[in-house]
Amino acid sequence: MWEINHPFPYEDSFVINKTIELESFLEKESITGVVYFHSQMRDYLNKIDYEYMIWQEWKEGYARYIENLIRKKIGIKTNSNKIQPKLNRISFYEIGSKYIHLLIKENPNLKNDLNGLYYKMLNP
Repeated sequence: MWEINHPFPYEDSFVINKTIELESFLEKESITGVVYFHSQMRDYLNKIDYEYMIWQEWKEGYARYIENLIRKKIGIKTNSNKIQPKLNRISFYEIGSKYIHLLIKENPNLKNDLNGLYYKMLNP
């Protein structure tokens, strides 16, 4: 239940503004922009909140990434949503999926290296 109940600052104006800004980086597939977002969040959030964010992006983002590969292969609409307020943990699923896509595009070896992928996300 800790993942559901974690008191992440979803309503913090800095978090909201930076996350909305992130949407444009993801749309442009700008890995530099996404890494910049994560470095800003790492500097702003406390350690536990930053690690929680990365955990959700990695764990649920990877699940959504794989789900969408399957959906694409069988020809059905991908599971995707626009990142917008009101933010919640599911926002991180979308961010994580798109971020993982960019990381694997940059380094295909990460597709089968979940530990490496996690640490790449944790320390961009």
